[in-house]
Amino acid sequence: MADLTHANLSHVNMIETNLSQANLTNAKMDFVDLTDASLTEANMTSAHLIYAMMIKTKMVRTTLTEANMTEADLTGANFDENNMLAANLSKANLTQTWMAKSNLTHANLSSATMIATNLTRANLTGAKMMGVNLPNASLYFTKMNNVDLTEANLTQAWMAETNLTYANLTEAKMISTTLTHANLIEAKMSGANLSQAILSSAQMNSVDLTDAILAEARLIGTNLTGANLSRANLTHANLTGANLAGANLDEANLTNVDLSNIDLHSAILEELEINNTNFAGTNLNNTLTLALPGNWSERNLETKLNHFNQQGSLLTSIARVLTINIMN
Repeated sequence: MADLTHANLSHVNMIETNLSQANLTNAKMDFVDLTDASLTEANMTSAHLIYAMMIKTKMVRTTLTEANMTEADLTGANFDENNMLAANLSKANLTQTWMAKSNLTHANLSSATMIATNLTRANLTGAKMMGVNLPNASLYFTKMNNVDLTEANLTQAWMAETNLTYANLTEAKMISTTLTHANLIEAKMSGANLSQAILSSAQMNSVDLTDAILAEARLIGTNLTGANLSRANLTHANLTGANLAGANLDEANLTNVDLSNIDLHSAILEELEINNTNFAGTNLNNTLTLALPGNWSERNLETKLNHFNQQGSLLTSIARVLTINIMN
């Protein structure tokens, strides 16, 4: 077991070096080349690895608490079951890196590149991930409560059963992201793009989705109790069996949305866009008002009022709402 505590290894070529179980506490390793090296079970607490080359490096069960890996290249590395508490990985390249079951609590991953990274069952509680690039990443059963993912790219990421309570996802890009059974209670998602995202059976109580894009999203059986969906775009979204009790839908776009049999009696329903919206069996309330164009044009007149040629016209939608209220 090599003792390299406080050693200065900056700029050293250590390709394929075996440093398993070595003690590298507080070692200076900036610009070091550890390509294909083995550091399994090594102690690298507070080590400096700025701009380090760690491509395909094996670091299973390695301790990297408070290590500084700013802008390091960790492409294809194996970091499974590591302790990376409060580590700095800002702007690092973690493309196709394996980090399953690793402890990344309060780590800094801001602006990191994490394309197809495996973070299954990792702990990212309180991590800073602003602007991180995480498309096609695996985040299944990952702990991400209180994480800051402002403006992050999570397109097509797999986040089923992930814990994102109190997470900040403001203006995050989550197109076609899978969030089945995820916990998003009180998450901040204003301005987020969730087009075609799968949110079925997710817990989204009191989530802030102001100005969010949820076009063609799947929200089957999703709990949106008390959610803020004001000005949200829900065009063609699937809300079958969703719970919208107490939700704020002020100025939401519900074009081509099926709201049949959904209880909306306690929801805020002001200034809705409801072209071709299905309210069959819906329990509504007297807050419902409809949005009208600010300026009427020939096209607006055709699409909004011509119920003979436009099955989803405003008049047709109003007729459906009136029919429901009479029946109720």
